[in-house]
Amino acid sequence: MSWLTAALEWQSRAVVARHLRVYMRNWYTAFLPPAFEPVTMLLAFGVGLGGYVASMTWQGRPIEYMSYVAPGLLAYGMLIECIQWLLPWRQFSLGDWAADAAGVLLACILLHRKTPALDTPARSR
Repeated sequence: MSWLTAALEWQSRAVVARHLRVYMRNWYTAFLPPAFEPVTMLLAFGVGLGGYVASMTWQGRPIEYMSYVAPGLLAYGMLIECIQWLLPWRQFSLGDWAADAAGVLLACILLHRKTPALDTPARSR
């Protein structure tokens, strides 16, 4: 019996249907935490820390703080996935990294409008 005929058996369909029902019942625990982790990190670094950072320039052009932090968070997410690939009890998942990227994109969209915390000049001590 080939794997294709085994996949079409009623028992296999019943197992897939059960897993789908369980996922649809608990989708928020599987989707929301990976998507909102980068949002909270970008809010913390963007709004919280962004008010303390002076404007940056690169080759004479000003760089927005969000444009500086967002790629770093994407690289951090990929680094975490690569570390998980090295651990025997964890696994590498492009899906997790895609959820991180979606969260960073969502946070950038939400923070694209200038907020008062981002407009304040850097504080000096």
